[in-house]
Amino acid sequence: VDVLAESALANTLQRCFELLKEQPLSVVYLGVLTTAFTNWLQTIGQQSIPATTASAIYALDPLWGAFFAYLFLGETLGA
Repeated sequence: VDVLAESALANTLQRCFELLKEQPLSVVYLGVLTTAFTNWLQTIGQQSIPATTASAIYALDPLWGAFFAYLFLGETLGA
């Protein structure tokens, strides 16, 4: 099992480095816009609402993801 885990980790790291070399602007875009910017917006939004409301909104995150995947990507709901 350890050999399998080490192999998987090595393959994953190799692919990450290849991706950084092949598509650096895409990686920066994904890191800055979809991660840092959205976390910053979340922090701003959480400052203006009560903690209980924020926790209810974020607990429904999988539901929002499924809804928008259905709406924009044509995904079907079910097993």
